[in-house]
Amino acid sequence: MVSQNLEFDLGPGKKDPSPEQIAARCEEIQKSWNRRTKLVRSGMTKAEADRTFHWRIPLIDLVELSLSEDNLSDPLSN
Repeated sequence: MVSQNLEFDLGPGKKDPSPEQIAARCEEIQKSWNRRTKLVRSGMTKAEADRTFHWRIPLIDLVELSLSEDNLSDPLSN
């Protein structure tokens, strides 16, 4: 179980945690996760996480690459 020594009272004089403090706390929390929790938190459904084989075909959106179908060539045709 994760320790519960968090301060939520951000009243006068209290500062929000720094990005470094947030990252360190996230890492501390994630160390307590088992394999299944890591898979579910990474986007898999619980059913997918319970399967023994987890490889998925990578999907890449052409818009993310700033390419159109006209800019792509078939590597086998060269």
